[in-house]
This record gives sequence, C-alpha cells and structure tokens, in this order.
Amino acid sequence: MDTGASIDPHIDDCWVWGERVISINLISDSVLTMTKFTGPREKYNLHYHLDSNNESPVTVPVSTPAQDVHPIVRIPMPRLSLLVLYGPARYEWEHCIYRSDIKERRICMAYREFTPEYLDGGKNYESVGQAVVAKAHNFW
Repeated sequence: MDTGASIDPHIDDCWVWGERVISINLISDSVLTMTKFTGPREKYNLHYHLDSNNESPVTVPVSTPAQDVHPIVRIPMPRLSLLVLYGPARYEWEHCIYRSDIKERRICMAYREFTPEYLDGGKNYESVGQAVVAKAHNFW
C-alpha cells in the first residue's frame, strides 16, 4: 500500500513542546516504533528541556547504549487507542511510524502542551502562547 501517513523518527522539539505528547489512533491499527536516541542533544533542543518544578533549564540525560546495540521497542496502537509519551520515553527515545506498519488509511490526533514560558506568567513567550491559544479557539 502506498501511503503518506508514516512518520520519520524524531523527538518532539523541547523548546516549545512540554512534558506530554498525546496521540489518539482513530480508524486503523498501527505500530509506534521507539528507538533509543544516541545523537547530539542539540538536534531536538534536548538541552532546553525545562524542569517542571522550577522552570529552569536542566540537563536531560541521553544515555548511549553499548556500541552497536540499538534497542527498539514496538508499541501496538490499536484503533481507538490513546498513547502518552512523557519522561524518558519523551526525551530519550525517537518515535516513528513505518510505512510497512500502515495497512489501512491512518488518521491520528496529536496533542502537545506548551513549555511553561509560553503559558500565562511565562518569562519570555507568554504573549506568543496567548496568541496561539486565541487562534485555536476558532476551531472549537
């Protein structure tokens, strides 16, 4: 099946997206593949991750597996399932959906939250966050 609903391996960027990434798989079964990230922290702004307790930059540990060992975790996503990535799954693993794991039309809803500085009281980007939320209200 030739389909464009696959997702390349990635970690959702940390400078804007907060702790949780939520995905709802709607109309067909699929599989989320997770691979341990061993690249530079700068690739996904992992160095920018904010500590939820004090909203100050912290170092996110990105562990390096033994040489030539690349763990892979395959998570079934049945139709109408919900998946939440947070903590090490959010910051230490890339996630993707391979074309070969898409057997039918795939529709998914993804939800992300802003980092604290985009929310009310945010130090740098509160007005940007408020503008995005105001525009989002046009859709519900």
